[in-house]
Amino acid sequence: PPPTLQQVDAWVLALCDDGIPRNALEALWQLDFAGRAAVPPLEAALGSWDVQQRHLAAVALRRIGAEPTPRLVEVSVEAMRREWNRPWIGTLLAAPAAGAVRWLAQHPAAAHTTLRRALGSDDAQQRFLAALRECCTSDIAPGELRQRLLRRLQQDGQRA
Repeated sequence: PPPTLQQVDAWVLALCDDGIPRNALEALWQLDFAGRAAVPPLEAALGSWDVQQRHLAAVALRRIGAEPTPRLVEVSVEAMRREWNRPWIGTLLAAPAAGAVRWLAQHPAAAHTTLRRALGSDDAQQRFLAALRECCTSDIAPGELRQRLLRRLQQDGQRA
């Protein structure tokens, strides 16, 4: 049977950083199985003050295949920051940045403006991933891709 709204709400709440080992990961798996029924409460959690809940809600929405709402795009671009990826290295199979970059690549029109803003981020990893995403948005040859990325990094003041 499909999950009840109370079950879904409980799983979304369990995504919070509450100090209970592994409950957020278990909730994430349950939300995967809940599918589209979990989308409204997960979208609400994108506005959470709890960083873990916000980012795990975005992970769940991306895995479910939710529409690229402005808030989901914002949290996905936020996930490209180095600081948001360290705590989950042992929890998730992949850092949130990896899933976010792949998902953003599938939604270039929705993500364009937010990614452009990320090019000016104070976080080097986020700037690099935004530049990489920007360089890969069209069907270009690998050599041209490399040149675009190098130009972008040089503009950013990064050593190539």
